[in-house]
Amino acid sequence: YNINYVGIDLPKKVYSRLLYGNKYKISAIIVNIIDKCNYNCYYCYNKKPGKLRTDVHLNLSKLFDFIKWFSLNINKHIIIFILGGEPTLHPDLFKFCINIRKNFSTVNCRIVTNFSYDYKKML
Repeated sequence: YNINYVGIDLPKKVYSRLLYGNKYKISAIIVNIIDKCNYNCYYCYNKKPGKLRTDVHLNLSKLFDFIKWFSLNINKHIIIFILGGEPTLHPDLFKFCINIRKNFSTVNCRIVTNFSYDYKKML
């Protein structure tokens, strides 16, 4: 069965390995934060045939809490790969990345994007 930690399901086996040690040190977390995308590329790794992509997105405050717990209990030097659909469509993405940078100097965020976002809006 799964253990739900801050809204993120962890299989019991994985959770116990995280807490009680593993010979491999986990250094990266891959998270799909949104299903929605503004393109429909035939080669997309996240294509969902027969399903409409919805605007459902992950609560980033819960993800922040999980990263805080993870960095305190497992490994403070981690890389978070943020994926989607198109992650820049998430309404709180940039605020989340700024929050991570302010609170965790050893955590890096990497965003996999199609570069369709108008970055001038951020400036």
